[in-house]
Amino acid sequence: MLLGRPNAIGLLPVHHIQLPVISTLPKDAPSLQDVDARIDFYDYTAKRAMNRYHFMRFLQLIFGASIPVSQVVATGVLARILAATLGAIVFIVQGMESYLHDAEHYPAYRSVAEQMKQERTLFSVGGGRYAEPPMGKTSLVVLVETVEGFALQDRHGWAITQQKDDTGRQS
Repeated sequence: MLLGRPNAIGLLPVHHIQLPVISTLPKDAPSLQDVDARIDFYDYTAKRAMNRYHFMRFLQLIFGASIPVSQVVATGVLARILAATLGAIVFIVQGMESYLHDAEHYPAYRSVAEQMKQERTLFSVGGGRYAEPPMGKTSLVVLVETVEGFALQDRHGWAITQQKDDTGRQS
């Protein structure tokens, strides 16, 4: 991922998604850049998790299917070594897939990214809660609070899953 200038949440990524332009705000408004950076982070992370998960499943299929083929092609000690090596590769890839939890992370990150994009779009057109923000708040403040709320919920969900062991029981 390409990174740009530092901001409140780290380094701003180069945007991978198209977000609506807001004509009433300067393009370099820090709060809006932080919101866009957070949306971009979740979008990018969801895509990365999905791609990595599919790649690992593909590797498992290829190396798993190669085990019986190796027994036809090779003979003797070489056949056993080849089958053991291919089996070990399948085992390692499965272990990495289990360790990284990409199958669970992809839908979670995608959901948060889509919620954030929806709020950002509503904000850009002045719809929903942004049409008439609560007294004493601007619509930008409401957007920042909403997006931060989504990120906080995601972090809270992550913390809960970290407290569970592999059997699903609370530790």
